[in-house]
Amino acid sequence: MSYLVDSAIRQDTLTAIRDADSALDIQLNRILYSQLDNSFVFDYWTVKDVLAHLSRWEALEINWIETVARGESPFLYAPGYARDAADWCLRITAIDTINAKVLA
Repeated sequence: MSYLVDSAIRQDTLTAIRDADSALDIQLNRILYSQLDNSFVFDYWTVKDVLAHLSRWEALEINWIETVARGESPFLYAPGYARDAADWCLRITAIDTINAKVLA
């Protein structure tokens, strides 16, 4: 199976990622340092928690892309946290477990 991606699609994807990163940077520059631990933005998650969450999932996604580029099947979601496409509850449990580890 070939995992080659059309260069236009690759460039569009990279542009979209860079645009999203720039938009996030703009929003982060509006936040005071003191708000990182004290402002709840999602349920009981602080700004700092959300940033840790985004960072961890971005690292996982980079690993998945690199793995696929080598022609291998990635661990979804991470080693020890298997994705089961047929069982939604197992997927959610894996995601919740990873998120809990990030928050810890």
